[in-house]
Amino acid sequence: MDNTHKNNLESLGNIEQIRELLFGSQLNSITASIEDLNSRFDRLQESVETSLILIKEELNQRMQEDLTGMQKRLKQFNAQHQEEVNDIHDQTLKLERRMQTALEVRSEEIEDRIKVNKITFHRELDTLKTALDTVHQEMMSQLEMLHGDINEQQLSRENMSELLMNMALQIKGVSLDIQTQETAS
Repeated sequence: MDNTHKNNLESLGNIEQIRELLFGSQLNSITASIEDLNSRFDRLQESVETSLILIKEELNQRMQEDLTGMQKRLKQFNAQHQEEVNDIHDQTLKLERRMQTALEVRSEEIEDRIKVNKITFHRELDTLKTALDTVHQEMMSQLEMLHGDINEQQLSRENMSELLMNMALQIKGVSLDIQTQETAS
């Protein structure tokens, strides 16, 4: 068996040689291609990692620039908004001042009109009092005359009503000149 085993081992070595002869160049070519692919894959992986790092840095830089730009725009917006608020506040104050001035002027005009109306009212009241006093005095004098006439002539009721009616119409400014029976006789 020793020989058989040796033969088997030798035949295996021969097979290796045959294989080497048949497929050796292809196997070497495939091995070289695999090593080349592995080398290219390693370079590609390094390139991708480098690209990822560069992209990450670029994205971080862009994000930082965008964030800075947004902060600047926000500050500008806030400043513009504050200016608008201040403008509105100033306009409100000006409007309040104008309204206050207009209110004061209008108040003075109303007070002046009230004073003028009071003076006019007092004048008219005085005029009416004077006219009323005059009418009262005339009526009293008429009544005194009537009283004197009544006492002197002892007028009848009918004559008395006619005289009073005549007197009332004269006070009103209307004169009918109704003659009493006693005056007619």
